[in-house]
Amino acid sequence: MGGGKLFSDGQFIIEEIICQKGLLYEVNPSSVNTIRVNTLIDHGKPEVLCAFLRTGRKGSITDNLHSGGILWQINIQTGEIMFGTQADGQIVDTHPDSNIRLSGKKLKGFHEALQICLEAQKRIPEVPQVGWDVVISEDGIYLIEGNSGPGFWNCEKNNNCWKRMKKYLIDNHIQIVSSLSE
Repeated sequence: MGGGKLFSDGQFIIEEIICQKGLLYEVNPSSVNTIRVNTLIDHGKPEVLCAFLRTGRKGSITDNLHSGGILWQINIQTGEIMFGTQADGQIVDTHPDSNIRLSGKKLKGFHEALQICLEAQKRIPEVPQVGWDVVISEDGIYLIEGNSGPGFWNCEKNNNCWKRMKKYLIDNHIQIVSSLSE
């Protein structure tokens, strides 16, 4: 590297590149499209609160809503994608760039991904609520990261997620500061 200062402060992250294959790659190949799985430890037992698929838009390298991505609610019992919500609140059944209909499709490997997240949650009981970012690809399932403040945007329509989270907070005497309604 010839005397440059690129890594001189010791602050850097090295990550493996994931090349997604299959349906979620076909939906949007410019980003890795992830599933956010929100887990919670309640009375010593981890459980899945809700999950949603995040798909990027054409040309974007990220899949999150704030970068123009789409959030797709997933039925956690069946693994079926229910509907997508864009940043402006518009509900969609089909990805607007690839024209692939996602509503009604079941994600192969979804329940295995949930089990991976539950196992990961067990390993960090000091963080009682985590939003896990998971990649499902034809060649495997990859746990990317855990977020201790993942947010629950639009999860109230899926499995009463907000009501379950609110009950947990009240039961554990944690102050709720929110504008969400019941």
